[in-house]
This record gives sequence, structure tokens and C-alpha cells, in this order.
Amino acid sequence: MRLLNTRSGVMPDFISDDDIPQYAILSHTWEADQEITFQEWESRHQIADAISKKSGFVKIQNFRVQAAGDGFEWIWVDTFGRLFLDSSTALGGVCC
Repeated sequence: MRLLNTRSGVMPDFISDDDIPQYAILSHTWEADQEITFQEWESRHQIADAISKKSGFVKIQNFRVQAAGDGFEWIWVDTFGRLFLDSSTALGGVCC
């Protein structure tokens, strides 16, 4: 499971369920062409001008601030999570 650190913006992969810390979830309706992909997030420093204009980027940044203020060190963003699931295991077809 990949979680986004609210302070640093890094996104390590937590392999074991025992290692997964508490986290807040950002899941909502995304606007067409405004969603930020995992690849865009990982390249955000190189393509800052392009993604910083997307409303999805602003939502993620604001959620990082809110979650950190509420005491969370980690968040899960549904648009990032979908990209790590094999299509045959994509949350049992329940999500997205």
C-alpha cells in the first residue's frame, strides 16, 4: 500500500499490513482532466507548472495540510491507489 506523507510528500510502499500506519483517506468525485496520477505526483517537481493548475493537485495539497493539522502523518489518495492495483484485484471491482 502506498501512502503519501503529509509533510514531505514522499510516497513509500508499505509491504506488510503490520507496517501500515494510521492514515486519512481522500476519496471524492474528481473533475474530468483534473485528476492527478501517481506518475504526475512523482514528477511534480519537473512538471510543476502543468499539474499545479489542476484542481486535483490543489485538493491533494489542501488535504495534506488538513490531515497534518488533524495529527495524521499519512494519507491515502484514491487516484494514486488505483494505479497500484492489478486490474484483476482492483478492490474486487468495488471501487472507481
